[in-house]
Amino acid sequence: MNGTLRHLLIAVTPFFVPLLSLGQTPVLGTTSDFALFTAVGAFSNDGATVVTGDIGTNVGAFTGFPPGTVIGTIHVADGASAQAATDVAVAFGSFAAITCGQVIGTTMGSGQILTPDVYCLGAASTLVGELILDAEGDPNATFIFKIDGALSTATLSSVTLINGASLCNVYWQVNGQFEQGAGSTFRGTVVVNGAIILLEGADLYGRAVSQAGAIELHNNIVTMSQQPFAADITAGGAVSFCVGGSVVLSGNLGGTWSTGATTPAITVTTSGDFYVTNSNDCGTDTSNVITVTVNPLPVCAITGDLVICEGGSSELCVASGASSYLWSTGATTSCITVSAAGNYSVVITDGNGCSSTCNVTVDVTSAPVCSITGGLTICEGATTELCAPAGASSYLWSNGATTACITVSTAGAYSVTVTNAGGCSSTCNATVVVTGVPTCSITGGLTICEGATTELCAPAGASSYLWSNGATTACITVSAAGDYSVTVTNPGGCSSTCNATVVVTGVPVCTITGGLTICEGATTELCAPAGASSYLWSNGATTACITVSAAGDYSVTVTNPGGCSSTCNATVVVTGRPRPRRAPPPPPLSGARGSAGTGTQRHGCCDRRSGLHHHRRPRVLRRRIDAVVRARWCCQLPLEQRRDDQLHHRQRTGPLPVEVTYAGGCSSSCEASVIENPLPICAITGGLILCEGGSTELCATGTGSYLWSTGATTSCITVNSAGIYSVTITSPDGCESNCEVEVIINPLPICSITGGLVLCEGATSELCATGTGSYLWSTGATTSCITVSTAGIYSVTITSPDGCSSTCEVEVEVTTTPICTITGGLVFCEGGSTELCVPAGAVSYLWSNGATTNCITVSAPGLYSVEVTYAGGCSSSCEASVIENPLPICAITGGLVLCEGGSTELCATGTGSYLWSTGATTSCITVNTAGVYSVTITSPDGCESNCQVTVVVNPLPICSITGGLVLCEGATSELCATGTGSYLWSTGATTSCITVSSRHLLGHHHIT
Repeated sequence: MNGTLRHLLIAVTPFFVPLLSLGQTPVLGTTSDFALFTAVGAFSNDGATVVTGDIGTNVGAFTGFPPGTVIGTIHVADGASAQAATDVAVAFGSFAAITCGQVIGTTMGSGQILTPDVYCLGAASTLVGELILDAEGDPNATFIFKIDGALSTATLSSVTLINGASLCNVYWQVNGQFEQGAGSTFRGTVVVNGAIILLEGADLYGRAVSQAGAIELHNNIVTMSQQPFAADITAGGAVSFCVGGSVVLSGNLGGTWSTGATTPAITVTTSGDFYVTNSNDCGTDTSNVITVTVNPLPVCAITGDLVICEGGSSELCVASGASSYLWSTGATTSCITVSAAGNYSVVITDGNGCSSTCNVTVDVTSAPVCSITGGLTICEGATTELCAPAGASSYLWSNGATTACITVSTAGAYSVTVTNAGGCSSTCNATVVVTGVPTCSITGGLTICEGATTELCAPAGASSYLWSNGATTACITVSAAGDYSVTVTNPGGCSSTCNATVVVTGVPVCTITGGLTICEGATTELCAPAGASSYLWSNGATTACITVSAAGDYSVTVTNPGGCSSTCNATVVVTGRPRPRRAPPPPPLSGARGSAGTGTQRHGCCDRRSGLHHHRRPRVLRRRIDAVVRARWCCQLPLEQRRDDQLHHRQRTGPLPVEVTYAGGCSSSCEASVIENPLPICAITGGLILCEGGSTELCATGTGSYLWSTGATTSCITVNSAGIYSVTITSPDGCESNCEVEVIINPLPICSITGGLVLCEGATSELCATGTGSYLWSTGATTSCITVSTAGIYSVTITSPDGCSSTCEVEVEVTTTPICTITGGLVFCEGGSTELCVPAGAVSYLWSNGATTNCITVSAPGLYSVEVTYAGGCSSSCEASVIENPLPICAITGGLVLCEGGSTELCATGTGSYLWSTGATTSCITVNTAGVYSVTITSPDGCESNCQVTVVVNPLPICSITGGLVLCEGATSELCATGTGSYLWSTGATTSCITVSSRHLLGHHHIT
């Protein structure tokens, strides 16, 4: 028999631990070692009775073993039996100190249920059917029965323990004979004061001891329960290892591991305290504890830029503090600097010797092409637009601008950094040169006389000239009044424009008035028009009038204040005395040219001295002059008088008589009819205030022909520039009127719209109009600013206080923010990792773990979020929950040590599918050869665990018995078994040798 098993069976240990409150349990002493014992009485057996525990009698015959089997020791009249005889009496008497809890009837069973207590029965009792003892979940509950008389159980009756009840805590005191019926089952320790009889096939789980009475057995099973013994477990390797490693713990003999396994050995892959608990109906005991430490793998995560620009580099780092590092480049530092695309991995080993490997892929992106286009030479005061190539992700100019193009007006070096979607940048620059504009001025006479010319000149040395009259020379000769401008361009292409106004001064009207025919001996006064600046007559006079008496040609040069001169002449004739004749009719009345409200008009008839006003009817002048009678029509009247005349005398007709008296007293008379015509009314209608870019129609009222200052001869003209516009209206009878108006052009208000023109979906932008005035947006708003959130064209009309309007518009674009979705495995197995990605092509990424790439590798469960920013500046975010599924628990149960020719069943624990190293896919396999057997368990969620055991096949021991096999009567012989191991003889002995005598029955002795 195995030595350890033998130790468990025969070791002397306290059988009972006092469990009943107040110490009310019987005291068994050494009788606790016996399954069956009587102090005084025969001990007999017939049939194949098997008793586990010691048996014996102190006084009386002992028979029946064999054929019965004892797994224990037989004590007949020896020291052990003598002590047991004393102790059994003590045990029986100890019940007297136990107080009754309940008194029940003497007939028990028939499904009766009793709870923990002390039960007293006052006379001989019987057990019929089933008696149920319910511990109510308390493993320490105690049942004590005190029967004052014999106890017999009926055939097939039973005592059943439920809800944690232990047969070690059930005691029976029988004050008489204990007889167990055929086929019945009884549980507990029975202390009897009489015979113990177990009829055919009855089983006793516990013990029965008597202080006086025979013991009869009839093909029975008696099993004595004892407290279990603790196992001694050992580790087959290091108990501190890294995740993924394992250690085999062994030494379990019939107990249960803390993992729940019942195999002799277990393979451990997780941290914890591991031990074996041995249990039986009487209690439990725990083995030594082995603490297994599974060290976590070091966290391996590579940080650094995974997209680098061509010619650049990136520093890849893992967390510092590890014991060692080994990169795929051969480097052994925590950080490396890389400049080439490729996959980079590192193995991190911590102080426990545990290692993890992680890797990243580095991409190299080409830098964008950078060039600046636009005019690099500008004229002072002008601007130029400098542009970098379109399509980049971002721009940064040296002046702080972030657009693809900038407008500059100052000289200097300008640079721009262009960044593409991959984050790579290039910088280029350009120098803008500002060229000064040429000096522009017009020299020359700006005031000329009518009919004269003047030369206008711009500064010499320019590259080109362009005059407003189309000339391209430095100087031009002009004779007409007006504004003249010239654009001067220097060799650098810069231009200046200047202008000058040429005024043409009219020559003075030169006429000589006065009598040109005089009588001999008379004089006449010749006069040039008054108001001139100077006069020079042909006779040397410098007055406006001269008096002459001699016939001849007389001329005068009249110079006005503008320095313009006119010369006219007249011939004076000296005649004899005239004869009377009718004077010719005076010329028709006519208005003088001039603007409305100014001018003179010749009218009526009078001489210089008469002072005749035009509104008076001409009267006959009778003058007697000594030498000659002169009649003159010479009256010039003011405009007011002319208008009054026009109002009151639209037309005068009638005779104008004159009587001429000659020297000597002779006279003649004659008359002429004079007609006075009115001046045409002159007025200009039309809008006189315009907005820049507009036009107006000016129309002259009145009948006749028209001559505008623009040269037009229509009644209406259309004008679009500021200035004074005049018209001369000539009536059909030749009379003229002139009037003028001034047209003013107001500038349009400056209109521009500022604000963000590219919006992210759901965002708003404030558009603001510049310029002073009132506002009207295309949305109907009348404020200077509006807030918009939808795409479209927005326009605003700004109306200045003088009524001029400008309209400008902008187009607002709304960028649709792409939907942010995280792809990748959201479930991974313990110890593994998964890659989470969002679509590539965005400008930037920011994960909740700080990563800035579009993909990240995670090895821990949790919620991961990312904010993605796109080229238009719009952002969206999304999140995903990553779950880490535990690896299935993998353990193999079954016997790992076989005897040659035997087999064992190995079974894998854990839920899922199985794949053994033998190729089997069942949870259990049967093996009969030594070797390492492993199984991979795949859980329903796809996670795998692997474990293995080693099966050892031991050879069978060589068994032979030596010793004398032929004895003389009364002699003895020592029989010895060969071979190493434990022994169990048919006599029950467990030593390697036994001594036999002739008193033993003849037969075969065998050893197991």
